[in-house]
Amino acid sequence: MRTRKKVVDAARRIMRDGEFRSLTMEGVAREASVSKATVYRWWSNRASVAMEVLLEVAGPGTPYLEPEAGPLDNLRLHIRIAADFLGGPDRSLLTGIVADMQHDPELAEAFRRDYLEHRRSLVKGLMRDAIEVGDLGAEVDPDVLTDRLIGPLYYRLLLGHAQVDRAFADEIFDLTVAPAGSGWDQRTDGASGKRRAR
Repeated sequence: MRTRKKVVDAARRIMRDGEFRSLTMEGVAREASVSKATVYRWWSNRASVAMEVLLEVAGPGTPYLEPEAGPLDNLRLHIRIAADFLGGPDRSLLTGIVADMQHDPELAEAFRRDYLEHRRSLVKGLMRDAIEVGDLGAEVDPDVLTDRLIGPLYYRLLLGHAQVDRAFADEIFDLTVAPAGSGWDQRTDGASGKRRAR
């Protein structure tokens, strides 16, 4: 696992310094000081390497980061973490891939299958749990609500007209999720996203 981590870190450095098209299996192997065969042992092509890098920097893949908190409190925390990524130094990894995938069908397929669906499934799963416990109305469509919640973060990232940060993530969360809720108190305290007592 240590060698695998070395390879992912090497790919991250290459992608951060350039673009996806600058990423090659040979270059990753050279940067990680391993053989090309070692890289191919875990990934079939450079697109799959890039998706692993994205998933690592995008944030935890575990839905309930705070097991004692409810689904919407955990969802808020994930949206804050997404804002940290999309507004942080690794954001160029994502913008570079989005740009390059317009001309690379293999990369576009890998992005939607391995990254986008993974992140969307996490968010939608928490929304379904919120519907089950009554924090969101039964009429809520998790697919639509996910796009409404995450879309503004990507809009700012790709157009670059304003900062993506936790304050913006909280504002979008409150404007998007609170109206869809039924009885959930959207007011939160601190970085944990836990609900305040009324």
